[in-house]
Amino acid sequence: MPITVPYKKVVDSKNDKKTIFVFDKIYEYMDFISQVEPTITGRAKDVYDRNVTDAIVARDARERKWFGTTDPNEVKGDLNEYLFIDDLNRFLDEFRNSTVNFDSIDIDQKKKIVFTSQEIGIFSFDLASVGLVRVYEYYSPLLQKIVNPNFVKSYKGDDGSIIFYHVEVKEVPAHKVEKKGISYYSEKLKREVEPSKVYIEENNGVIDFYYPTIEAIPQHDLVRKQQVSKDGKPKFASTFKKSFIHIPKINNKLPRIDIIVSAAYPSGINAVTQMLWSSMAAITVAEKLSKSGVDFRIFAAYAKELDNKKELYTFVKLKDTFEPLNINGLAIMTSDARMYRYKLFKGTITAAFDAGYGNDLPMGISYPINDNNMIKSAFMEYLRQTKDYDTDDERVIESSKIIFTRALSRDEAMQQYNNTVRQISNVSQNLS
Repeated sequence: MPITVPYKKVVDSKNDKKTIFVFDKIYEYMDFISQVEPTITGRAKDVYDRNVTDAIVARDARERKWFGTTDPNEVKGDLNEYLFIDDLNRFLDEFRNSTVNFDSIDIDQKKKIVFTSQEIGIFSFDLASVGLVRVYEYYSPLLQKIVNPNFVKSYKGDDGSIIFYHVEVKEVPAHKVEKKGISYYSEKLKREVEPSKVYIEENNGVIDFYYPTIEAIPQHDLVRKQQVSKDGKPKFASTFKKSFIHIPKINNKLPRIDIIVSAAYPSGINAVTQMLWSSMAAITVAEKLSKSGVDFRIFAAYAKELDNKKELYTFVKLKDTFEPLNINGLAIMTSDARMYRYKLFKGTITAAFDAGYGNDLPMGISYPINDNNMIKSAFMEYLRQTKDYDTDDERVIESSKIIFTRALSRDEAMQQYNNTVRQISNVSQNLS
């Protein structure tokens, strides 16, 4: 029966003992397994009968640490929900809180609106009007002019109204001031004075600086009125300083990131206490990337070594560019032992048979490969042969592919999270 499922299969151009499969959808991988499964023969069939028949599943399910459950029917049925979904949600909440203290690396790719008092961006009247106040000035009927507000004070009258007045100013005769750099200091006034009012007198070649007479002004009432512009419109000011809307540019623009989660486990890994941590770290990284607006994909990687130095790599896309994150699906495909030790065992057997490696299958199915360089090399080979990348810059292609090795404990998951975020943060820096 011909295989009708769309998938990509490439043989390494430098090593004909290395075959790479890539599936764009989880269900396409499952359909591939179902279509190839009835066709396997020879040693591949012997390995199949030894590892994934109903009798073998019933035997292996006696201990919960193998499949995570002792019910064979839970193993063989459709996996619509992660086996430890309640634990996953609880652990993720704890994990997210724990990463806050460590997560100081900014990989944000979203343009955030900033409200600022600097005159940049767009002035917002709506923001300014939040603290809108009238701008007043004070007229002196005695002096017949607008006076400096620094000389204005007020008190409450008997009727409760506010009365504004000009403070008393005592006469100060013209006097010398001392020049200090570009300013002038009056010892008589005990303050710096306005340079524009200082005048010069020369006596016998000696230059002196003088401040003019300050005429006495008695205390007197003022008239407060709202300032108007040249066209006669009342003036207003805002006490809300951040009235400008600015969208700063993103300094460290990231290319599309591919996260490849290594999800192949040796037989000694406990499904209940160890295997789940890979999904914890991977999901938390994916959540951070989603919130940061990073363009990224996620692949599960099932890297296997067979006999006769044959290598088999299967990559299944769990999330495409800007697709929503499916936490349940990601957890099932990366850390659910029912998937890995039953359906994905079948996946290894069927892929090996399809690749022509049927006779190279060991009776234990395979030996997991958890070497970052080997997994990345296989993924890069697939990218180059299929041209599945969004740039022709080799540096970008290489540095933006992040291998996420398995985590088997909380500490390893935390370290994996931090290392991965740090690698992503360094991508744009390495390209500059």
